[in-house]
Amino acid sequence: MKTLFAKLADPRYARIVRLTAIVILMLAFTAQSGAKVGQPQSINDTPWPVCFPIGPDAFALGVTDYECVRQADGAIAVRFGHRNMDQSGEVRIRKTGEGMEALLELVRKGDSEILILWNPDDLRVWLEDANGTGGFFVFDAGARGWKPATEGAESILHTNQEDVKIVAAVYGDFQAQPVDQPTRVLTTWRPVNLLGRRADSEVYCPCTGPWSRGDAVHTTRSGCCYAATNDVNVRCWNQWCIGCCQLGDCDAACLIEDYFCVCGRSGRECGGPCY
Repeated sequence: MKTLFAKLADPRYARIVRLTAIVILMLAFTAQSGAKVGQPQSINDTPWPVCFPIGPDAFALGVTDYECVRQADGAIAVRFGHRNMDQSGEVRIRKTGEGMEALLELVRKGDSEILILWNPDDLRVWLEDANGTGGFFVFDAGARGWKPATEGAESILHTNQEDVKIVAAVYGDFQAQPVDQPTRVLTTWRPVNLLGRRADSEVYCPCTGPWSRGDAVHTTRSGCCYAATNDVNVRCWNQWCIGCCQLGDCDAACLIEDYFCVCGRSGRECGGPCY
């Protein structure tokens, strides 16, 4: 660990060092508590009457059911079943208070398997394995890809790749709750209702306007492309059309397979006039 801290002595990574210390204390507390998955952590834990549904990514990874609990310390514990019973566990979600940053911990039978500090604002991912060995990745905007920023980060990711994917999919489902969605979501386009014309009447709008670009960051490729589509459709909105009249493919750069992604999608505005 001393070697890791020496590598992170650079002032740019001071915040990562601070958060690592917090993480170590959290892991120590978990180990002392002896808590087991499926058991309340405290009499003040509050079960949710209805948990969120399982998305396609989590289902493909073997997740069969969710149970949500708000813990006394403010964390959200998402307990999940798995087709392989030994892979069932709990993803604990804690917001750090720094923008959209979240601390995500996978626990099985009371033991921490992987800890992930996900920072979609600064495009950084910190991983720490069950042995307390940590490393992080940063997104290289020029190369449009993730790259390791500390020695050994790639090894941690490779060794724990299945757990990393499950955490990403479960957190992606958590983020997809209706309460977290924007008030207006656009995934398709239609002409603006002109001159009192019925909205369902046939209107032709030439697709000759400028191209716009929508961007998004998400823990799953599907969630990322959905958000990027919404973003570009909003940008295309003009006096002629609501949303883009033409959409390009969603391009995504993910940390591992379809998880922890930065993506974008281009769309074309209507040119008008419509008739």
